[in-house]
Amino acid sequence: MISPQSGVLAQGVSVKSLVGYRVAGNVNTPSGIVLPREDFNFQLAAEYELGNGIGFDISYMAGPSAVKFRPNPHSNWNRLGDMSIRSLMVGMVYTHTAGFPQVRPFGAFRVGSLNYNSNTPEFSSQRSFALNLEGGVKVPLTPRLGIVTQISAFLPVRFSERNFMGPNSSTLDLTGSPGISMLFALNSGLYYNFW
Repeated sequence: MISPQSGVLAQGVSVKSLVGYRVAGNVNTPSGIVLPREDFNFQLAAEYELGNGIGFDISYMAGPSAVKFRPNPHSNWNRLGDMSIRSLMVGMVYTHTAGFPQVRPFGAFRVGSLNYNSNTPEFSSQRSFALNLEGGVKVPLTPRLGIVTQISAFLPVRFSERNFMGPNSSTLDLTGSPGISMLFALNSGLYYNFW
């Protein structure tokens, strides 16, 4: 662990690499309930620290998924197809260091693109503007290297009803209102400060 500092982050650049689990809420449609089930995902991010714990960052998250469907809450889930989920976000990060030399809480707010990419010809892909809130802790191991754990929430912004993974050759009506629900991710990994 590093020794206590002045509580002020100097200007610098850092990167982090994380893996984890991601899950989304159900989407109610006229034909039934659609569950975008996300499993493994990874995240890469780069941050430029301006000082006093404030910084800007860019974050990329991706992972495989499966679309599951059931006509009513008492039915079994049926797998409709495969897809991948990717997000590219930019925003601001605040890391609190005063009084927390060994554990550094942080929070982030970002905006960007959330993409549901179909791997099945029967389903179309979908892209949404989304908001991203993130919170977690950094635990320094050395002055440059540390462990990070965080939880992220993604909120797709919809201005009208749209099909969720709209079928190209299916009779199912998968029009969601207001569309894809919130998505959550719990990730852990390492960060590295270049300077």
